[in-house]
Amino acid sequence: MIIHLFLYTGIYRIHYVFPLSLSPLLPSLSLLLSLLSPSSLLCLLFSPLLSLFFSPLLSYFLFFLFPLSFVFIHVRYHTTSLSERKYSLSEGKHSLSERKHSLSEGKHSLSERKHSLSEGKHS
Repeated sequence: MIIHLFLYTGIYRIHYVFPLSLSPLLPSLSLLLSLLSPSSLLCLLFSPLLSLFFSPLLSYFLFFLFPLSFVFIHVRYHTTSLSERKYSLSEGKHSLSERKHSLSEGKHSLSERKHSLSEGKHS
């Protein structure tokens, strides 16, 4: 789980990514970024409000409603969960075993060709 801190302006969006261990520092980070923002008063007003609601829909609604800058804090889980990692690992093992099988089949057909070639020389 990581923390996404967004600084919205009317023109662009700045995206900050923090590890979850920095979550106690989020109010001070939010305050610092809002002071650096062009419309710091609006940032100071919306920063505590938005830190309570972790909804991207709310952030976009407020972004279009107020085209000035504000800070939005968003917490989300990464899509690569542990079960998905295990599944992709098992798929990798399966494809590796398929490659080994096709390699052994290739070796088998090569030995058959050598055998038929040696039989052709004997006759």
